[in-house]
Amino acid sequence: MNKHFKILHKLIICGFITTQIYTPITIGASTFHITPNKYPIITKTKYGITELNNISTYSINNKTYIKLRDIANAFHFKIEWDNSNKAILLSLEENDKNSLSINLTKNNTSIEGTPTNQDIIIDGNHEVLAGYNINGYTYFPIRDIASLTNLEIIWDQDSHTILIEQSNRESTEDKTGISETVDIIEYDNGKDLIFNDNNLMYIPESKQYDSIEKYIKQNIDPQFKIDDFIITEYSSTITPSIHYLDIYYYLGDYKTNFGYQLTIIQKYVKTIKCTGNRNMIENLNMDQMKIPNISNEKLWEKTLLEHQYTNCIIKGYNIIRYYDEDSSKFKADVVVNFIDPNGYEGANRHTFVL
Repeated sequence: MNKHFKILHKLIICGFITTQIYTPITIGASTFHITPNKYPIITKTKYGITELNNISTYSINNKTYIKLRDIANAFHFKIEWDNSNKAILLSLEENDKNSLSINLTKNNTSIEGTPTNQDIIIDGNHEVLAGYNINGYTYFPIRDIASLTNLEIIWDQDSHTILIEQSNRESTEDKTGISETVDIIEYDNGKDLIFNDNNLMYIPESKQYDSIEKYIKQNIDPQFKIDDFIITEYSSTITPSIHYLDIYYYLGDYKTNFGYQLTIIQKYVKTIKCTGNRNMIENLNMDQMKIPNISNEKLWEKTLLEHQYTNCIIKGYNIIRYYDEDSSKFKADVVVNFIDPNGYEGANRHTFVL
């Protein structure tokens, strides 16, 4: 275990995350002042590593609070509401991935909440969890949720990041020829390489990709040529020190699932997410495939025609084009950011088969 992870595990033993700076709680008769959590939360599952950007989390008295449903969605637990008993039903068996409909944007101002207790039935076992009702939703301490769901919370002091992972994670590093300082998590359509050292470096925005190309070719894909891929660089909107490098294969303007996403912290590569399959790309009959030629303007017109936004304020939209390997179809997602008539901000994702 390297020095970085030793520090993390020492913090786990201590059982708290105290490095955050919080606004003191003002206690009234039944109302508490709550401050939005400003540090990123990252989940590590068999599907890969994901930063939870589109959810609200809060800090109260040096504790981070999150909705149980957001944890359930991230780790694919089945969650339901038992209205007759006013209880949350939670199953830790894996459930299908949830589709995106509407996501409320994060609240970045001080708000108020009221303390509450909630009955939760976890795989048939009854628990009562204390939390806070905030804007009509119940939030619980992230560590209390973790203790009930076999999850582990790690505070990364260097990147000021909260990491959530399943506590029974098993490394498969002994099954490969990759360095023992790299853990491997395999899943259905790819794998994640977790670097416990600082041997692979990339200076963000330098566009010096030689070392990355060499590493992928030697350790992951012997046929890899970086010039065959489209590279996108961007930083975390919450923590600028976390940088991402997307290296994906495209069919025209349409992104495929074949490629790599690198997570870089302070110029060191910490993860490589490998997805897709080279054989799938090579087996495509490009002579018979017709790549759709539809403009963003036409897609936006189609969105407004088929979906009602008459009484909403449109803040903007984003169009994501991709090739869906499962259906062998070209698709486009139109993500609409809006404010509804009640003043709530949200985002809808509309998928078009082209």
